[in-house]
Amino acid sequence: MKIGVCETDLPGMLPATLQWAAAEGIEGVQVWKHDLDKAGLNGPALRTIADDLGVAITAVGGGPKMVDPEVAADTVDEFRQFFDLAAELGTPIVTAESKIKPRRIADSEAWDTLVKVTSAICAHAESYDGAVLAIEPSGKCVIDTVVRWRKLVADVDSPILKINHDPANLAFYGVDPCSPEQLPAGEIVHVHAKDVRRAAPADDRNARMEAVAAGDGIVGYASYLRRLRDIGFDGWLTIEMHPTDGDVTGLVRRSVSNLRELIQEMSLDA
Repeated sequence: MKIGVCETDLPGMLPATLQWAAAEGIEGVQVWKHDLDKAGLNGPALRTIADDLGVAITAVGGGPKMVDPEVAADTVDEFRQFFDLAAELGTPIVTAESKIKPRRIADSEAWDTLVKVTSAICAHAESYDGAVLAIEPSGKCVIDTVVRWRKLVADVDSPILKINHDPANLAFYGVDPCSPEQLPAGEIVHVHAKDVRRAAPADDRNARMEAVAAGDGIVGYASYLRRLRDIGFDGWLTIEMHPTDGDVTGLVRRSVSNLRELIQEMSLDA
């Protein structure tokens, strides 16, 4: 397994973020198109910078709502741009959350929109060899667990629909990220190595996520990484931070240290 970081979580412009990652010995960086645009970069220019630094691009991040019929056409257009960018950057992976259902629409309309939008995105992405759309089961989103993701796969019926796995987003909502039903072999192509702890009153009804370094929170990364290994995953562990006012770079550094130590321990007991 290789360690990366989500550039959008770190301070500074994108080129400086890649330089920082390279200096820290981080092997890869996930990027977001809006940060390329902000830095005045296109795909080939960013790829040159990354190649010169010896940093791989782990994935391109998505973002637009996939369940809102009012923005469905714009969402499909944006994802087409994400896949075009991914091809320029030499990564097959675009990650995305389905997002939360707007209150103004019915559950059935949100689901139908998600299926139509995902189908259109996949039809475009299939023109690129090896491309995958990695949906992240997350919290209160329409796709909140891998079980729900399986239903989307059945309705869309595209071979490029895979999983971006974020164990913290499952664990915080009481779903065991290490359970067999949440870790399907061959379907996870990218991992957001995030960890959190609960910051809440005693009754826990108003629990909120508090960012911590990967390995310091509720996920249980020692067990999680072993389960990933057991199902054959050997891809990117891309560190993602939940929004925080704390020292993000410090938390990323500790995440890298924790993950490297756990990977080394795992290699010794293989």
